[in-house]
Amino acid sequence: MPVKEKTTVAIFAKAVSKCSLQAATYAKCVTSQLDSIHHNACHKEFLDFKSCVQKCVGKSW
Repeated sequence: MPVKEKTTVAIFAKAVSKCSLQAATYAKCVTSQLDSIHHNACHKEFLDFKSCVQKCVGKSW
């Protein structure tokens, strides 16, 4: 894996680890609807998680 990719993955991984509460909330929402999941079923939870990661990274992804 090229150095830039390793750095990008490391930055993203660190941001995701700082957003564990939002990640868990999103995952719980998705897994609770596995039998009947549909597009945007957990949209609010996803946006909360995405916002947290973006704040940690410092730019859009």
